[in-house]
Amino acid sequence: MIWLNGYPKDNGASDCMDSSRLAGLMSLVGHPLTPNLSGYFIGTDPIRCPMEAKASDIDTFSRDQLICLASGLFAQGKTEICKVLYYRLLKKKRAPNWKNDDGTHKLFGGDILLPHDLNHLRLCAGLSINPIGEFFLKLAIIFNSLFTPMREQNQLICMCILAGSDYVEYYKRLTPLWREALGDYWCGWRNEPELCELIIKKVELL
Repeated sequence: MIWLNGYPKDNGASDCMDSSRLAGLMSLVGHPLTPNLSGYFIGTDPIRCPMEAKASDIDTFSRDQLICLASGLFAQGKTEICKVLYYRLLKKKRAPNWKNDDGTHKLFGGDILLPHDLNHLRLCAGLSINPIGEFFLKLAIIFNSLFTPMREQNQLICMCILAGSDYVEYYKRLTPLWREALGDYWCGWRNEPELCELIIKKVELL
């Protein structure tokens, strides 16, 4: 892990565009060097990282950053910040990233937030689980097991952990290669095997 004035980036990354995703996961799984996640905001707007101009553009903050950062905020007891995020994004039902990483405009706006994404923000805000979000999370687990079992699992794992051990068990049962998927993501060019091990231990214990 590379540190820039207290903010981490993946060993294999060339920039800080995934820093908030990384820090959120570190917090959720209990990494001993987790930064204070309040630094990933300009006012009440979440950003990818304050250490680079491109990464501090509030209009490039994507759904994968949002889900992981909110999870980490919950782990740090910062539910009020998540509550502000939830009620703001509940109306828009989109992540703030109406810009691409290169600064061009997305054709249809930011990443769509489906019911299970919004339900995750509810849980991170300390609110009760939403039945519709609960149903969509189960659908997301099934979809992942059928079509994307070896793709990035970070968001889905975060949502399952916050939703409870029943969802984690359901995820593990339907996605038997989840460890391999995490290894493929984190031990490849990202070169973060220590974090990979911590995520696996977290999931195994639930």
